[in-house]
Amino acid sequence: MTERAYWLAWSQVEGVGPITMRRLQQQFGSLRVAWGAQNSDLRSVQGIGTANMNAIATARKFIQPEQLLQDHLRQNPRFWTPSDPEYPKLLLEIPDPPALLYGAGKITIWDQNRAIAVVGTRHPSAYGVKWARKIGRALAVNGFTVVSGLADGIDGEAHRGCLDAKGQTIAVVGTGVDRVFPSANYALHQQILRSGLILSEYPYGTEPGRANFPRRNRIIAGLCRATIIIEAPRKSGALITAHQANEYNRDVYALPNSLDFPQGQGCLDLISRGAQLIMSEKQLIEALEAMPRLDPIGFELLSESNDSKARINRLVEAATQAEAQRMAQTGNGRKSSNSRSGSSPNASSSARRSTAKSNSRSNSKAAARSTANNKRSLEPQTIEVIVEPVAEIISEANKIDLPPLSKLQEQLMDLLDPVDLTSFDAIVQKVNQDAGEISAALLELELYGAVAQAPGMHYQRLV
Repeated sequence: MTERAYWLAWSQVEGVGPITMRRLQQQFGSLRVAWGAQNSDLRSVQGIGTANMNAIATARKFIQPEQLLQDHLRQNPRFWTPSDPEYPKLLLEIPDPPALLYGAGKITIWDQNRAIAVVGTRHPSAYGVKWARKIGRALAVNGFTVVSGLADGIDGEAHRGCLDAKGQTIAVVGTGVDRVFPSANYALHQQILRSGLILSEYPYGTEPGRANFPRRNRIIAGLCRATIIIEAPRKSGALITAHQANEYNRDVYALPNSLDFPQGQGCLDLISRGAQLIMSEKQLIEALEAMPRLDPIGFELLSESNDSKARINRLVEAATQAEAQRMAQTGNGRKSSNSRSGSSPNASSSARRSTAKSNSRSNSKAAARSTANNKRSLEPQTIEVIVEPVAEIISEANKIDLPPLSKLQEQLMDLLDPVDLTSFDAIVQKVNQDAGEISAALLELELYGAVAQAPGMHYQRLV
């Protein structure tokens, strides 16, 4: 039986998401072995509780993985799992790569060293539209693949600029790859199908859902070596993409804008915290060309080998150590008065955060960064957009106007503490809902400025 059949089967189990599947793969060497494991062994996997065990028992009773795969392929002819050689290797570097990645279009392979995300607000100024097109075109002319979200505004303009120059572009969507959203982008959707690639973690036929779009931002950031924010207000979803790119140790660039335009305030905040400033098309291309190519070791697939299991263990251990260090140095999640104010973090705080991040990098990324040190310092590229930026925005006004929250979001707000951090696993166990839905709800709350994520997937309520 093929391993991909078991990635599909596990994805059908209620309450089991990408993080849990990765832990199962780590624990048992393969999801095929995990599917047949004893209940006592499954309970030893972090994040699996009584509710999960009940769901697993039901799934194993009714799901035949190989038959499920054959049935799924009839409706979804093109998709990949982390066990497939076609699965994007850079995406495996993130903590929660999608278990299933669906695709449609002409591109079958692209240089992952030269994939660049270009994102921004759905309501850009004329300045933002112009520069999204210019940068999309410049990237294409210089052999980069432009990755964006096929949304209105900056995303669509970046795709169009790339296509105008006959370049490669990839759209990551929050629907099935056969659905068009927004409908105004139908012609662009069709153009990308003819010459580019559309990706989604949702199967064919999936209609747009509010929770889907924040989730897809992690895929955009995870696919790319660098993320460019063209224009974004302070509560834009594009800032979530920048935050995630920074968490994945990818470079972040931001286009400066006028202080008088709210569409550019998010970019100015990013620049003030270390995002690389875009001064011209030429300067941007030179900076991107200076990125060292990642060693093929950095692209290894999750396999059943001991080496791969050891690598995952190192990533998990490094993330745990980074969180322990952060907790010890911030007094169990409490922020200093400097962090709450608009002042910049001090040098020692920046150094600690930089050290924690470097501990969690793969060997390939560390080697790449070491090579690049002669050209530019790591310190300016460390972006303080984990907790402090959102907290500063809130404390500045001492209040925040939240839109109507879903029942799940209200439950999360009641659960999270304004001082102590709560792990994602603890949230899943207490809320007892699908991990993907919880993650999407948390991302939306981050966007609203109501919740902040700390390293190690720990969360804190801010309002």
